[in-house]
Amino acid sequence: MIELNNREIATLVWITIAIAFVLALSVAKADVRNSLGSVIRSLLARQILATLAVTTIYIVASVVILAALDIWRWGNLKTTLVWAATFAVLIVFDVNRIKDDDAYFRKAIRKIISLGVVAVFISGLATFGLVLELGFMLLLAFAGAMYAIAQRDPKYSAIGMAIGWMLGLVGALFIGHGLYQIGQDVRKFATFGTARKFANPIILSLVFLPFVYVLGVYVAYEAAFVRLKFAVEDPVLRSYAKKQAILAFRFDVGFLRRWTRNLALSKPMDREDIRRSIHELNEIKKRERRPPIVPRSEGWSPYAAKEFLRKEGLATADYHRGLDEWSSSSLHLGVGTGIISDYITYYVEGDERVAKRLKLTLVVNDSNHPSVSELRFFNVARTLFQRAVGGDFP
Repeated sequence: MIELNNREIATLVWITIAIAFVLALSVAKADVRNSLGSVIRSLLARQILATLAVTTIYIVASVVILAALDIWRWGNLKTTLVWAATFAVLIVFDVNRIKDDDAYFRKAIRKIISLGVVAVFISGLATFGLVLELGFMLLLAFAGAMYAIAQRDPKYSAIGMAIGWMLGLVGALFIGHGLYQIGQDVRKFATFGTARKFANPIILSLVFLPFVYVLGVYVAYEAAFVRLKFAVEDPVLRSYAKKQAILAFRFDVGFLRRWTRNLALSKPMDREDIRRSIHELNEIKKRERRPPIVPRSEGWSPYAAKEFLRKEGLATADYHRGLDEWSSSSLHLGVGTGIISDYITYYVEGDERVAKRLKLTLVVNDSNHPSVSELRFFNVARTLFQRAVGGDFP
């Protein structure tokens, strides 16, 4: 029998009420019913069901192996189910981000072993009465939704900051209550069972990451092969390109993504074009590992130039072939104080070997208060000048 504490009961109560409310609303309103039906059909899609089935098999197999090693016991069933319904499901549905973020797994591992995990565990060791927990869960759900909205719209930044402080105070209250209860009876909590309960989700998460990695690679190849249909019209040549990509890039989804982008521009017509495109990427990989020295009289090494403004938040993406030249650009860096942010962007442009132009642009959306953005732009321009040219900024 799984025992639930008051916080878990309160969470289940509010989830049940929310589901009941949505179902009642869907009976009363046709548009809600149609939307709910679309969501359910999407969740029951064969691809999603297959992914969840494979995920479940992997989790069960992991638990069986950990149990055989006496790392997992039946007393860990509740934490395992909670972990599976939260961390595991969320990371699987977020797997598309993996192919676009090369540092995804480093961030995930840091998050798994961070102090935040300890704080969450301590806050869950002791709970308040059921009525209080019901109130806290409702407050946290409402505040969390408001915080998410505030984060998306700069004009609500002050409200978002206030809500953030409130959420921090509630979290501190939970942690303080947990530490107080531990202090009341240290022997009750200082047991091997408590340590096992704490370690269980961490171990499961670390064991789960290899599965997520393989799933992320599969999703990346699936997305790349969809884009390949637009770059290579001949199905026979496309099949050859897929095989060559798997052999050449294996688990390197970053270069796979760059390869399909290059093919969209070059439109290969035969196998030689496919081999040439892969060879070009391999040469780029070598140059990135050991950037060639470029005489100052000719320009800059593009692989050095793209890092000139990293500390300012303006490191560029990969240096690659375009329609007319090679280039690389940064993401927009938001600056200023307006409702709609001004932004700075950094560009590196040239040929395959040499960057010949370094370009910095400022887009002003709030023309009533440009001075803050202009000052930041001036400072970034001075930094770029000093790193690229040296000497005094004119």
